[in-house]
Formats: sequence, C-alpha cells, structure tokens
Amino acid sequence: MKTSLNNIRILERFLTGKMRPKESLSFQVRLVDDPVLKMSLRLQEKIHALVRMYHRKKLKEEIQSVERNMFSDPMRAGFQESIQYYFKH
Repeated sequence: MKTSLNNIRILERFLTGKMRPKESLSFQVRLVDDPVLKMSLRLQEKIHALVRMYHRKKLKEEIQSVERNMFSDPMRAGFQESIQYYFKH
C-alpha cells in the first residue's frame, strides 16, 4: 500500500511538472525499464483527463445556472436590457 501511494505521488509530481530536471530524467529512464510504472503513468494521465472533463462540465453547468438566473429574474430587468443593448449595436 505504501509503495503504491509513493508511486502515485511520484507520478503526480511528474505529470504536474514538479520534478527537478535530474529527477524527471531519472523517472523517464525508470519508465523505459518498468512496464508496470509506464502503465500506471498512462492510467494516471487518463484520471487527470477525466477529472478535467468533469470540472469542465460542472463549470459549464454553473455558468448556465447563473445565466438562467440573470436572464429570468424580473429584478434584473435593467441588467438584461443593458446586455441586450450591447449585442444589438
């Protein structure tokens, strides 16, 4: 368990560019020699991509929610008119 946690930390440091150049070079050599480590790196990269997609989706939902609230609330009629003015001219 501790070894795998250490590997995850090392993979994260490599993927986020937080390794010093010598350390990164050494890690890249390990990747060539260790197919399990290389597979772990690919899996960690996929996890990063999935997390980015999830956060992108959540951010889009939040923006759409704000937009719906801003353009459907009668109390914000002045704001709505000013935005419409900018896009009409």
